[in-house]
This record gives sequence, C-alpha cells and structure tokens, in this order.
Amino acid sequence: MPKTGHKLSPEQSRPLADFMKQAISEQGISLRTAAKQIGIDIAFLCRILNGENTPNAHVCNLIADYFELPRVQVYALAGWLPLGDVPDREAVSALKTLFPDPGERAEVENIYFNIGDGVARARYLQILQKLKIEAHEMPTAS
Repeated sequence: MPKTGHKLSPEQSRPLADFMKQAISEQGISLRTAAKQIGIDIAFLCRILNGENTPNAHVCNLIADYFELPRVQVYALAGWLPLGDVPDREAVSALKTLFPDPGERAEVENIYFNIGDGVARARYLQILQKLKIEAHEMPTAS
C-alpha cells in the first residue's frame, strides 16, 4: 500500500503525469472529459499533470481503474513505490512504441513486472519485439 505519511516531490510523480498526458492525448479527449471519467476535479487533474500535486492512494486507484492498469503500477508511477531499476524503466518506455494502445500496453507491462528474473524479463521483451516485427512483415491475404 502506498505510504501516506510524507509528501512526495513533483519529480517523484513525474512518470505518472507523463503517462497520463500521453494516454489522454492518444484517446483524443479533453482534460475536462478525462477528469470527469476518472472521477476527479479538472483542477486537481491539471495540478497532477503539471507536477504540482501527487495523487493519494484513492486517486491512484481511480486512475488505475480508468486506464486499466494494475494499481501497484500506478503507485509506482506516482512515486509511492519503487518502479524498478533503470533497465526496467527503459524497457517500459520501449513498450510504448511496440504497444501504442494504453490498455494493451498495460497488460504487457503487468506481465513484464510479474516476471521476477531480470534476464527472463529481457527475453520476454525480445520475444515481443520479434513477434511484433513478424506480424508487420506478414503479407495480408487478399
């Protein structure tokens, strides 16, 4: 469960703000619509996106449910839990290009973070990249 006894710096919650900005943009909806659908005030959403506020556990849960992400992943993006080492963050960034759909990417990231061994996580990404490339190279039936 996220810590609730201390205040995070805006830099610690920047990954969540960046993720949300991109996901909302990809959905092609306004911030007002996103805030309403998430279940938070538009002003609070803007403060999160601008790095002025870090969401508490309740708001993290609303965000996780809205974007169909594991709650623990949103806690990590918000800075309440460690996200992992640098290779994991770089790998998650690479998944954005492989899986532009936020829902599909969330599923893949959930599997990735549940693989305990770093070598196995790297192999998983290699397999995903190979399958994605092969799927794009396959001729379509006419």
